[in-house]
Amino acid sequence: MSPCRVVTMADGVKAFLCGHGAGEQRAPRCSVDGCRNPADYLCDWPAHNGGTCDARLCGEHAVQVADDRHVCPFHTARPWPPVAAVRPLPPLPLFAT
Repeated sequence: MSPCRVVTMADGVKAFLCGHGAGEQRAPRCSVDGCRNPADYLCDWPAHNGGTCDARLCGEHAVQVADDRHVCPFHTARPWPPVAAVRPLPPLPLFAT
């Protein structure tokens, strides 16, 4: 049976909201192809934009590389800590001189 909840609209009218998404929010799923497990971790591999990879990972696919640090299967083959995290690379020139 689909979960239902009562919502109050801006004008005070009450409505029933039923079906998928009406109940509690579901945990996001693991981003590994074919895996439907809930994701409990995010990949902590540093990204080029200053953030992290943030691939959603379940406990089966998250590989712990340090205290509270996990990486996705794609980044598992690379050494931790990443070289870029230890020694930032110099910026590339925009135009050849």
